[in-house]
Amino acid sequence: MTWLTAPAARGHGVSMQLMSHVVEQFDFLFGRSVTPAALAIYQRLNFRYFRACSRWVLVLDPKSTQDLVVDPSETSAKRAAARAVLPDKPPAFSVTTQVPPGASALSKRVLSASTAFERSEENLKWRYQRHPYLRYVFLVLGEPDEPLGVAVARVEDVRGRPGKVLRVVEFIAQPEHNRELAEAVAAFGLEHDCAFADLFGMSERFVFGLVLIGGFNVLEEPDLKLPHLFQPWEADLDPPGLLFYGRRDDRTGQLGPADDVTRIYVSKGDGNMDWPSWVPSAEGRSIAPPTRYSEG
Repeated sequence: MTWLTAPAARGHGVSMQLMSHVVEQFDFLFGRSVTPAALAIYQRLNFRYFRACSRWVLVLDPKSTQDLVVDPSETSAKRAAARAVLPDKPPAFSVTTQVPPGASALSKRVLSASTAFERSEENLKWRYQRHPYLRYVFLVLGEPDEPLGVAVARVEDVRGRPGKVLRVVEFIAQPEHNRELAEAVAAFGLEHDCAFADLFGMSERFVFGLVLIGGFNVLEEPDLKLPHLFQPWEADLDPPGLLFYGRRDDRTGQLGPADDVTRIYVSKGDGNMDWPSWVPSAEGRSIAPPTRYSEG
């Protein structure tokens, strides 16, 4: 999360020695918020740096989405309308504020051949069920004891502009149920009058159901620029980049676990990337109270 070097000690190899020790101790490392000087050291140690995490969007209400666009124009309005998701009859799914008993086992099956942090039951409870500020819901396909798919989401109110956004922070489903989970996400967002739903991650492999129902990577729609920060609405503030390190085996001549981004599952739930307004909170400004849900 943080490494600090005393000004008088800089330029003497102290940081390089410190981080060299760290990479010797761990097979996988994950971080964010890097300075240019620190990035040079990370890269010498074979860290991978991604300036932006991939972001997928489902436009649910074109008019409300247009109200949140950074540079609204006739073109952006047309693109929002063209990208609007028109879901068929949604699959049966349940909504709960409690961690489904089978969520951890499902995540192990889905992520078993990937590079990811474990989604244990205790971790899921700590991160989502017991969060001191944010209120999440679990969207569950199938029975809670043996779910076919689980998404974790929250409805975020926008300050400064009208509208609500559905933040999806976990999206875990077997491949054959990936589309169904995406349809459940869209149905829940529409039910709660959200302008759009978004999800951050590294690999499209885990969220391809969103694309199947009309979602897209934001890089595909340069005219439909949607801000990352909504409490308050902030046009130009981008989230921090991501750092990955995975131990390589030079004997095999193959990529390490952090080199193949198609294997990386990371979400806004990892670290504190889902904090709604990291800059206002750091500056001591007030932020909107959370939306609370009743269990369905």
